[in-house]
Amino acid sequence: MLSWQAMRWISMIFILFLLINSTGYSFLSAKKQSALRALENNADQTLEKIKIRLEETPESSLEESLSLLNQILDYAESVKKNPQQFNEQQLEAYHRKISIINANMERFKDLTLQTDISFAPGAYRLEELSQSAKEVLMQLVEKVAITVQELQHNYPDYPLRITVKTVGYTDATPFISGTVLEREIQAQLTSLAPTGIARRMQYNEILSQFRAESLNRYFITLLKQQINHGDRVDILPKIIGRGEQLPHSNQQDTYSEQDDRRRITIVSPFIEVML
Repeated sequence: MLSWQAMRWISMIFILFLLINSTGYSFLSAKKQSALRALENNADQTLEKIKIRLEETPESSLEESLSLLNQILDYAESVKKNPQQFNEQQLEAYHRKISIINANMERFKDLTLQTDISFAPGAYRLEELSQSAKEVLMQLVEKVAITVQELQHNYPDYPLRITVKTVGYTDATPFISGTVLEREIQAQLTSLAPTGIARRMQYNEILSQFRAESLNRYFITLLKQQINHGDRVDILPKIIGRGEQLPHSNQQDTYSEQDDRRRITIVSPFIEVML
């Protein structure tokens, strides 16, 4: 049987163990604590900027960076609990990623990180795009290409990933029965909604997907012509059809059912260095 003194020592060691694990942050050196706080502040400030931008442009691909920033903040919290996880190279890599996110926000600011392309009623094919719409798309492609070239120069040893997000919308115009467009849409459906509003909304959801797919393919084709693609640039499509939903909810009171501002596809690229 353990003596009273031995039990006392065991209790003290156990309490010390609990203190070390509950207040690990205090066991980091002052220099490491300062570095960790700097990373947290950088991530927090960037997160707030993105949230503000997403309120203005909710379909922006900037949402892709939210998980990364939350991952960085989770890492900082884990280091506080377990100082052995502190890694200076990891902090530097996270700072670089945050810097790239901020640079992309600044570069695309004049295009609000995305471009709206309008379609005529019932249209979705590339040949139905106006010349002005193609020119606007090309402006965005050129901006992405410049960013890619700069990132390849600054980070030659790391691959890039470009997510091209396109979100299609429609107005509430009814469909004419028996048209080619109706047959194309029905070919995508396993079952038809009842006639009337339900079927119109079902058709428009597919039409919005058609629009998003068309512009996504077109944008990626143009982009590949502008950049040194190769094995170190991965381009991922992200295609979404919203149907008759309103593109910009903050303007919902100003839309009519056949408003041409509803017949748009939002194109939003997101570029990241895979550090």
